[in-house]
Amino acid sequence: MEFVNTAWALLPPIVAIVLALITKETYTSLFIGILVGGLLVAGFMPVATLNTIINWGAGEDLAHCRNKRRAATTSPGPPARAAPCPPAA
Repeated sequence: MEFVNTAWALLPPIVAIVLALITKETYTSLFIGILVGGLLVAGFMPVATLNTIINWGAGEDLAHCRNKRRAATTSPGPPARAAPCPPAA
């Protein structure tokens, strides 16, 4: 089932906001909201949900930073200003 452009797309942020207001635990509430979104994307399959969260979330961000570092070391001129990335390992 596709959840894009439907009311179901509002479920993860609503869950995160309501839990944050009730429990006053923002990080936990945001994590649960991410899990709900991952469940929706992965069709409610737990293993696929973890794969979705890891590969679509942090995976793309880290790949973006890795590519940005490569471009900064190979291109001449001053580095472009962009969002900060975690330090290289």
